[in-house]
Amino acid sequence: MTYTRRISSKGGITIPQRLRHEAGLMPGMVVDLTLTLSGPHSISRGITINQHMDTCPRCGSTEDVLVARGITACRKCLREMLEALDEMEGDNG
Repeated sequence: MTYTRRISSKGGITIPQRLRHEAGLMPGMVVDLTLTLSGPHSISRGITINQHMDTCPRCGSTEDVLVARGITACRKCLREMLEALDEMEGDNG
């Protein structure tokens, strides 16, 4: 999938929503931009975007992020989810 975008006067590029979604990029997420060169004389150049570090998919935080059993979340979001779960279980009991 290829998208063509113009770089703004301040150097910004808007990544299309579909591409962000498929790549798992969230607002506030920290990413690494890497110049990629291919070919013996670096004829082809591009930029690769990679997630910088574990990032909470719910809030985009990179602080206190835990990964367990395939689930990634920061402590704050985990606490909020546990509180919501406790409230839901309390309503059903």
